[in-house]
Amino acid sequence: MLRLVDSLGRERTLSIFADWSDRIAAGEVPQAPPRPQGVERNVVVSLWDIGTPLSFMHDMYATDKRDPTINGGGLVYAGDYNLGVLSLLDPKRHTVETIKVPVRDRNLPASNFAQPTMQVPSLFWGEELIWSETQRTEVKNVDAKGRLWMMTTFRLPDNPAWCKEGSTNKFAQYFPIARSGRQMAYYDPKTKQTTLIDTCFNTHHAAYAEDQDDTIFVAGLGSGLSWFKVRVFEQTTVSSGRGLRGAANWRASIAPSARC
Repeated sequence: MLRLVDSLGRERTLSIFADWSDRIAAGEVPQAPPRPQGVERNVVVSLWDIGTPLSFMHDMYATDKRDPTINGGGLVYAGDYNLGVLSLLDPKRHTVETIKVPVRDRNLPASNFAQPTMQVPSLFWGEELIWSETQRTEVKNVDAKGRLWMMTTFRLPDNPAWCKEGSTNKFAQYFPIARSGRQMAYYDPKTKQTTLIDTCFNTHHAAYAEDQDDTIFVAGLGSGLSWFKVRVFEQTTVSSGRGLRGAANWRASIAPSARC
C-alpha cells in the first residue's frame, strides 16, 4: 500500500488522509446526495445469498464493459479468492451453481495473505486457519462470446522453459521470467469447460482493449508490462497448437525515478 502512496507523493498523500481523518473525528460527514425523485423511486432490489462462510468473493461480472448489452439477463459470475470456485447466479431462476476451477498441479502454495498462524483468535473460528487462498481466483470480464475470463493459479510457480533465460522466445530473450504466481483461464458456459492459459507473466488486474486482437492488458506484478492477444491465441492454437507463445507478450517496466 505504501508503494502506491509513494507514487502519489508520500507526504502530500498522507497529509490528505490525515486531514480527512481529523475532519471525521470532528464530526464531519460527506455531503449527502439528493433523494431520488420521480421514476427513480420505482426500483426493486433483489438480493441473493451466494458462497459459504469460508468464501472470499473478490470480483463479480455479468457483461463486457466494452459492450454492456452482452449476456443481458444471463449468468452473473463471482470468483472465490479463497476456495478457488466460481459461483454462477441465474437471476431469472434465482439459482446458484458452484463449479470448481481446475488445477494442473496439486499442493499449490498458499497466498502471502493467508497467515500460517492466528495472531489473535477469531471470535467465531477460534484458532482454526480458514484461509488458504491457493488459487486466488479473480473474475475479470465476460467477452463478446459470453466467456468468463479470470486470473487464477493452477500450477506451481516454476515457469516453462520457453519463459526463461536461454529460450528462443523473443520476449524471454528481452526479459526472462523464471516464476509466475498466477495465470489466466476462461470459462465457456456453452460447453461448461474451463480453458487454462499458462502465461509466463504474473496476472492480477486486467484491462480489455477495443482492438483487432481483442487484447487483454494485465498488471504483471513484477513481470513487467504484460498483454495477451485473444484473437492470436485462438487462430494460432487451431492452426498450429502453439498459440500461447505468440499471444502472451510482455516487456520489462522501467521506472526512471525508482529508488533502489
